[in-house]
Amino acid sequence: MPRMIKSALILFGCLTLGSKCEKHPPPETLLCAIGANKLNCHDPRLNPQSFDLPLKENMICTDPDSYDELEAYCSKLRTNLINCERKGPY
Repeated sequence: MPRMIKSALILFGCLTLGSKCEKHPPPETLLCAIGANKLNCHDPRLNPQSFDLPLKENMICTDPDSYDELEAYCSKLRTNLINCERKGPY
């Protein structure tokens, strides 16, 4: 696997493991990166967790910069939700 794909999968795994004890963990989902005519995938719900798939129709893909923006947005929303719940009713 290319280095960028391995780094992305390791980061995703760390984020997933680090959030297990919180009230609002991010969903465990399939994460794939496009390789040489195949998808290099990681799914923490399966065993083994990493595998290759042929390119599939109707899969949604984004570039790494857009993915980072979406991940940051979701992470901020999750943090805001947790902080809001800690404050309690007004």
